[in-house]
Amino acid sequence: MAMQLRRCFGTIHFGHLSERYDELITGENSESMILVLEKLIANLDDAYTAGAFAVEAGEVAGRIHIQFYVEHKPKRLSTLAKDFGVTTNACFDVVKSAGHAWDYCAGLGDHASKQAFKRLTFGEPKLSGTLAKVALNDLVNLIISGITLKEIMKAHPYAYCVHRDRLRKFYEDWNGLMF
Repeated sequence: MAMQLRRCFGTIHFGHLSERYDELITGENSESMILVLEKLIANLDDAYTAGAFAVEAGEVAGRIHIQFYVEHKPKRLSTLAKDFGVTTNACFDVVKSAGHAWDYCAGLGDHASKQAFKRLTFGEPKLSGTLAKVALNDLVNLIISGITLKEIMKAHPYAYCVHRDRLRKFYEDWNGLMF
C-alpha cells in the first residue's frame, strides 16, 4: 500500500515545476516564483486545510525556491505532486515537527528575522505535537510529587508513549507495589 501523508513539508525549485507554470516564468527570479506560488495556492482544493509558504533564496547557493508546510486529507506523494504541479515526489518530506515547520514557513517565532521575498498562509494549522520535550527525569519527578500515571498521560501524551514502560515500573516501585 502506498504511503499517505496528512501533512508535509518541502521545497520547490524551478526545476521541479511542470508546464502548468511555464507562462509565469520569465527567469529564475523571485518575481516568477511569487507568481508560481500564487497560482499554486489558488489551485489547491478544500482537502488542504492549512498551509504556510515562503519564497526565499537559499543561504548557500542563493537559489530561489518555495518552502512550504501544508496540512491536508490523506494523500499519496504522487497526488501531492499532481496537486502542486511539480514533476517529482522528492519535493515532499515527512514532517518531524509541525510547529517548527509552520513557524519556519510563516516566519514566526525564532524564524521572524528569516528573510523571504513573500510569505503566504491560509487556514488554521492543527500542529499536533509540541516543540517542548519532556525528559524522563521530569516525568519521574512528577511521580515523586504524587502525580498519577493517568495525569501524566493527559498532560504529556507523547512523552508518556515514549517512556511508558519505564514510568509504569518506577510508579509501581515508588508506590510500594513491588516491595
